[in-house]
Amino acid sequence: MKYVVDEYGRPGIEQNWPATIKSMLESSFDANMVKRPVMEQVYSDIREAILSLRDGESSTLDDEWVSRRRSFDSIDGANASD
Repeated sequence: MKYVVDEYGRPGIEQNWPATIKSMLESSFDANMVKRPVMEQVYSDIREAILSLRDGESSTLDDEWVSRRRSFDSIDGANASD
């Protein structure tokens, strides 16, 4: 924890990982929290990488499941109106 909190250390990113994942992780590690992606963007980036690895096969990626489990409308913590 000292490495991350006091020394701003971040885990390594493997070079063989998809470019989408590497870019998302790098932006997620930004010292400026405002520059970090919101969870919707993280989800979108991970989904895009999975689809790329599966050659577009999305039958087991259930977006309805994800939308039912969201508890906030936005980053400011406003409650969802389900």
